[in-house]
Amino acid sequence: MSSHAHRAPRPLADSLALVLWWGWAWQSSGATAHGVSLAEQLSDRTPWWWWMVLVGLMYGPALVGRVPGSFQRLARLTTGGEAGAVAAAGLTLAALAGPALLFGVAGGFVVSELPLAHRWAGFLDVMLSPVAFGVYAAGVVAVLLARRTRRGRDVTA
Repeated sequence: MSSHAHRAPRPLADSLALVLWWGWAWQSSGATAHGVSLAEQLSDRTPWWWWMVLVGLMYGPALVGRVPGSFQRLARLTTGGEAGAVAAAGLTLAALAGPALLFGVAGGFVVSELPLAHRWAGFLDVMLSPVAFGVYAAGVVAVLLARRTRRGRDVTA
């Protein structure tokens, strides 16, 4: 007899959000490490197999359905009633900028010979681009809408 409970699969929206975040984290980190724009990263520096992995994750939500516990806690914190809207927006922005800072700037030496100052300049170029601001806006709006929806469900439940 097994003593652990099975978790219910995550809703499709949460699975897609995780996949899209993973794609953003990978591409922004790569562009930062190489000191290139997001467009150049996507067109010239992304291997073919990365697109296959992303498509597999998008069409295989069952694989993403059981996300790690720490991601679930972060999702509950940002979309649940535990944090205010400003804190939820701040955590969302940190989750979008953090991977490029950690993997692109700090760990970029693994894939790039650029000095730290150039990787830092690449980070600023990527994070201050119009595309990044669109991603920030979409992420914050999605989190705030999810907060509103989940709070509405909690109130009526």
